[in-house]
Amino acid sequence: MAQWQEVQNLANAYLEQIHQLYTGAALPMAVRQYLAARGGGGPLSSHARMLFHSMLALLGERLGSLGPGNEDFMLKHNLRKAHRDLQATFEDCPETFANVVANLLQEERRILRLGQAGGQVRQIPCAPPPSAPDGLCPTAPHVPIGGGSPSEDRSSDPHYAQQIQALQAKLQILDRQRREALAQMQQLLGRSETLRDFLVQELEAWRGRQQRACMGAPEDTSLRPLEAW
Repeated sequence: MAQWQEVQNLANAYLEQIHQLYTGAALPMAVRQYLAARGGGGPLSSHARMLFHSMLALLGERLGSLGPGNEDFMLKHNLRKAHRDLQATFEDCPETFANVVANLLQEERRILRLGQAGGQVRQIPCAPPPSAPDGLCPTAPHVPIGGGSPSEDRSSDPHYAQQIQALQAKLQILDRQRREALAQMQQLLGRSETLRDFLVQELEAWRGRQQRACMGAPEDTSLRPLEAW
């Protein structure tokens, strides 16, 4: 199984570490997914230029395959921005890009090994089975529910088992809501970046109309188009 596919099977706690690894990195998460086609191996510095241009070509092909509708608006924006940023940053130094990719993949492998060693595969790390109430959180002391001694074995108590299951369900709901909130924040940030890019383009066009108007060309230099934003 390719490394990226194995990463997708990690528990949420380790997936969060992967997301943090690529947040703000020179290789965004959206671009890392397409690197998975290479099997997740570290790039060789001798093939750095080929790797770099292959990545740009893959991004170009992916952008071309997306439809013209708004359903892929955010994906198109993110890929287009990644293509532009990668080209501007590493066009003259593809070896640096290869080193960045190699370091990210090495750290990704470290997180993957930790997750696999702990058996953390698609489960909430802090939610134990009903038979192990003392494992609600590895670092938190156990607080008895409904009274009783901490050392008392209550795994056979149906009411206690129901309380544990209800707590697990709440933890899962909170984790899902947290992820949804993060996704919405990322979407809003992406839209604000898109709006900023469009506004910068419109400002440049307006400056160009002003310059042509100063030379006597019949140009509309009013601010109405900008006010419409």
